[in-house]
Amino acid sequence: MKKLKCVVMVFFCVVLFVIASLQVVVNIRKQSITSREALSMETLEQLSFDMGSVEAGLPESITDGVEASETILSTLPRRLEGVATREMALEKFVTEASKRDMERRALNLSGAKVAESVLWTVGADNKATHVAFNIGWAHLMKGEFDEARGYFQDIIDSPFNEYTLPYHRMACGNLAWLEDDPEKAARLLELSCQGKPGMALLDAAELCRLTGSDELAEHYSERLRSEFPEFANRLDN
Repeated sequence: MKKLKCVVMVFFCVVLFVIASLQVVVNIRKQSITSREALSMETLEQLSFDMGSVEAGLPESITDGVEASETILSTLPRRLEGVATREMALEKFVTEASKRDMERRALNLSGAKVAESVLWTVGADNKATHVAFNIGWAHLMKGEFDEARGYFQDIIDSPFNEYTLPYHRMACGNLAWLEDDPEKAARLLELSCQGKPGMALLDAAELCRLTGSDELAEHYSERLRSEFPEFANRLDN
């Protein structure tokens, strides 16, 4: 009987130790998310360069990609006419269905944060980026924009490769809706629409239209009609 009690005690001590260790990891990770400085234009320019590097696959192709990007920027406005208000972002991302879904998945979100913290700690960047994006998206759908911004910005600041590149693009697109600097918002939209952006073009056109950035709205709309004509009908919805 005493032996059994000892085993049970050891088991519970191990469990408590694991829980305490996980809580420490989660707290450290939370601190790294919430303590990030605001995005700078220098960071976004470097991100454009790095994304071009991964996309091209060859170092000598990077310069051409950056020059092409600068050429496009030189013929289009470098800033939006305004930024998305909180009300615009709420209407975009938060619906009654998303609220109910997030309430059901609240426990899953807590578990995801533990998993992401552990993956981040052990350096499993690919999986950590995937989970971090899902956490940011969950906060976005709940209208918790500061929390969402922290996770999306963390993705931008993290090393990336061909696997994580789509998450970096999507993070840029989401951050554009949360950005209060019209120049940074325009740059984030451009980064989200590099390569083969798909529906990112539709979101970019929508944000530009809502902020009165008509020239940029037309630019992204025309790209959508040209590159993804199957989605062009959604421009009028």
